[in-house]
Amino acid sequence: MNISAIIPVVAPTPETEATVRSIAAQTQPAGEILLVSPADVSALAESFAATAIRTPETTLPALLNAGARAASGDVLFFACPPAHFPPTATEAITRNLSLLPTTIGGSFHLHFNAPLGTFAAKMAKMMRYHQHYDWDSGIFVRAETFAALGDIPPTDSTGHRFARRMENFGATVYPPDEIILPAPYIFKLMWRWLTTYPFTTERNIA
Repeated sequence: MNISAIIPVVAPTPETEATVRSIAAQTQPAGEILLVSPADVSALAESFAATAIRTPETTLPALLNAGARAASGDVLFFACPPAHFPPTATEAITRNLSLLPTTIGGSFHLHFNAPLGTFAAKMAKMMRYHQHYDWDSGIFVRAETFAALGDIPPTDSTGHRFARRMENFGATVYPPDEIILPAPYIFKLMWRWLTTYPFTTERNIA
């Protein structure tokens, strides 16, 4: 199974480099690592044997769409900064999608190094079981499914609507491997849980 890791780089930062490093350090290397950015990230890409894709677009959905169009893999793995991915992420994707051929994609567990981290992780798990998650969860999807769903809409900056469309399209998996997010993301996700998830009814693929 060939996995294309798509990393959107809105602006090169130390956090972005940490995300790229975590993807480059996978125990089962991705088939390709694509850094998609409006800036020149060729030096960063070269450092990690990745491919730089420059686009005039600056929004997250546009960067992810550009990466999906350039990808050659069987599976698209949207690895968005500042997440730090476990070294077993691509291995887990391959294992789960191979053992469960009817599944179309999925996302990972979240972990926060913060005083409220355990509570936030439990909340994220509860929301995931109710089919609420987003780009911060490391969404991955079979390339053929992404093509059937169509491009990510410009308004879907969180990825929540894309996740809901995935859930409506077919079965997904939820590997226990944990993505580590910075402490401030606890409040970001709590805000989404209160203001976005309860009011998103979209579950159509159109």
